Amino acid sequence: LLRLEPGKALRGHSGCVNRLAVRNSDGLLASVSDDTSIRIWDVHRGMCTRVATTGHTANVFAVGWIDEDGIATAGWDGQVRLTSIG
Repeated sequence: LLRLEPGKALRGHSGCVNRLAVRNSDGLLASVSDDTSIRIWDVHRGMCTRVATTGHTANVFAVGWIDEDGIATAGWDGQVRLTSIG
């Protein structure tokens, strides 16, 4: 599904990365972190293509694609949030 070159790192979060989710339609990767942001990665190009704020006030521990532009996240603050990355 996704191939990342061995030893290749995707850098951008300022906190620990807690969860990843793949969008099957095009292989984009979403990551969430202790920095409370969502980053969208084009693994084939090895770069971050979008950064979105989640609105969480504490670490984000879960992420999942709900459709082509929507992402659900859950955090230590006890909230589940929906974010559009379109």
